Amino acid sequence: AWGVYPYFSSGRLVVSDIEEGLVVLDPTYVRACWLEGEITNASTGAPVGQATVSLVGTEAFDLTELDGLYGTGFVEAGSFTVTVSAPGYYPTTVNDVMLENGVVTALDIELVPLPNVVVSGVVRTLGTVEPIPDAEVLLVSDDFTFSVQTDADGNFEFPEVYVGTYELSVGRWGWHTACPVYMPLDGADVIGILLELDPGYEDEFVMDLGWQVSTSAARGAWVRGAPIGTDYQGDPSNPGADVPDDCREQAYITGNGGGSAGSDDVDEGGTRLTSPEFDVSGMTDPHVRYSHWFFNGGGEVAPDDFYILSLTNGTDTADIETFTAFAGGLSVWRFSNIRIADHIAPSATMRLLAYTADNGPDGHILEAGLDAVSIVPEATTAVADAPEGLVSQLRPNPSTEGSTLVLPQGTDARVLVMDAAGRVVYEGHTMNSTLVVGSGLPSGTYVVKIITDRGEIAVERLVIAR
Repeated sequence: AWGVYPYFSSGRLVVSDIEEGLVVLDPTYVRACWLEGEITNASTGAPVGQATVSLVGTEAFDLTELDGLYGTGFVEAGSFTVTVSAPGYYPTTVNDVMLENGVVTALDIELVPLPNVVVSGVVRTLGTVEPIPDAEVLLVSDDFTFSVQTDADGNFEFPEVYVGTYELSVGRWGWHTACPVYMPLDGADVIGILLELDPGYEDEFVMDLGWQVSTSAARGAWVRGAPIGTDYQGDPSNPGADVPDDCREQAYITGNGGGSAGSDDVDEGGTRLTSPEFDVSGMTDPHVRYSHWFFNGGGEVAPDDFYILSLTNGTDTADIETFTAFAGGLSVWRFSNIRIADHIAPSATMRLLAYTADNGPDGHILEAGLDAVSIVPEATTAVADAPEGLVSQLRPNPSTEGSTLVLPQGTDARVLVMDAAGRVVYEGHTMNSTLVVGSGLPSGTYVVKIITDRGEIAVERLVIAR
């Protein structure tokens, strides 16, 4: 139909059809069935807002506002099942609700509130009695989230928490966020919990500790959440998970809408993520550590977008890492350990900045990520032994022209090759977890020492036989 005119007093419809011409229809109008009423608290009689009222087997539903009133309906008459659910209440089902065409059926429903408890405690610096003010305390279950901040003495209280099993988290910038612990609440108040945080800058994005987002991009701005993976031609573009083995499943990523690779990537501009301020003026040889994600692909021409990590000391700003499609390392979380003094003068007013931008109108897919940020004094950080299986392969071995060292995906390392006298005869760094070693060396037996960016050490033996 090219067009329809439905406004004649007779009720007839005039339709302009592309093949049959002008058609006049005389429809039989049938009024719908209508259901309305009020949702109230069974204990107090107060109206319940945010209650969802649904007709089972149809798409008909309504959401109450503060007055607790709802109205919904369906085209055809019949017997229906009505369900009602609201945060903080037991769900209710009403069976055999008869609806008639052209009739308004009234149905008021009372919801029984869930029992609730009081949860309170204090947050202190680990091993001391020093309170931590303004720390965020978070209780999260499958259905509810409760959040409070500590007062000047580190005290907090949740006056009404619904029974259930929760994850308890606590954090503040300048202290290590405590990994969530399970807290079953079965009806008894929980009073006087002691929560202790280790001092230091570490953020695995369990909660919002004050990072700021600015953007000029049309979409794909930085967002904190559990990553929703997307793929481009078989390669992950947006990560499907955060960094392994950190607290909860949160990270900062660019856009997180899921769908196709181009549905929520960075487009038509850039987006910047800025950390809260941190003080390293009294820290011995401070390093900043983080894991990062970068993907740039697709488009009509070669990808030309970028992702830059920078530090500012309040006066100057310096780029510490730049990633492009030509730098490799796509589709994987990678770890970086950056010595601050190599790039900028350490100060009491430092910030970490993560900026990524779509560099043109060529339809490229651009995604970036940041997770597990920490600032540490390198002199106090112990070097870990390499986990079993760190080296995926060193082949061929023996070799005539050199061997290829392959590390697990996402791991890079400084590599030293030493002769029988212990002298370093070669030094290099892996790129995309691989490196050719031993090329050009005379025949002999060599020791290959691998020092990962995480500080792990592994040693392999290499034989050159020309």
